[in-house]
Amino acid sequence: MAEALGYRGIKPVLRLKDGKPFVTDSHNSILDCAFGAISDTARLGTALSDIAGVVDHGLFVGMASALVIAGRDGVRVIEREY
Repeated sequence: MAEALGYRGIKPVLRLKDGKPFVTDSHNSILDCAFGAISDTARLGTALSDIAGVVDHGLFVGMASALVIAGRDGVRVIEREY
């Protein structure tokens, strides 16, 4: 699976805990991947899901109705238009 991610230009890093690979309750490893700005989350989510061995990804495409962004300039709320 890491090779499939690397082939797509993604550099996965195995998540560690106390120096050992972190394993979920379902005995799966977690690969952390930094993407930077993602212009098409739905397309990326589909591409990741299509890789053999990928159980899930952390892209919650179409699930949120609002986005709360906190920063130095305050808090912004962006609500999805239906």
